[in-house]
Amino acid sequence: MTKPFIEEELKAKINQLLKSRKELREKYGQVVLDSQNASPELTNDSNFEFLQKVTDVIYREMKNIDYFPQGLASEMCVSPSQLNRKIKSISGLNATNYILKVRLNRAKKLLTTSQKPIGEIAMDCGFNDFAYFSRTFKKEFGITPSKYQRMPHLSN
Repeated sequence: MTKPFIEEELKAKINQLLKSRKELREKYGQVVLDSQNASPELTNDSNFEFLQKVTDVIYREMKNIDYFPQGLASEMCVSPSQLNRKIKSISGLNATNYILKVRLNRAKKLLTTSQKPIGEIAMDCGFNDFAYFSRTFKKEFGITPSKYQRMPHLSN
């Protein structure tokens, strides 16, 4: 933009940038958690690749709660604060909330596909405290894990 700034033009530019950033966060946030739905042009994107690698590490180390976030940052070759900034800029969530969301989505999938007890599923997803797991699951999905497991599910 050239100086002097025209106030309406500046506001329009800022609004457009904020809107495009929000759209990118929504796109990456949904696609990475379910990478089978990723479009070919998105899978070649460096942000998508980074988030996919982070998600793969989270799945691999899910039971190891001492691993996060220090071990994750180390494996991604960034500092914990850089990891947090990068994940936040891509997905809109800080690293801790992103890890929690991945774990909860994994638990949701296990509840529909497995006949394991809920406590065991919680442990498999890195939750040592069943009450915390139940609270966060209900907060995220609006239903308790036990009610969710009893619901008839269509094949995903």
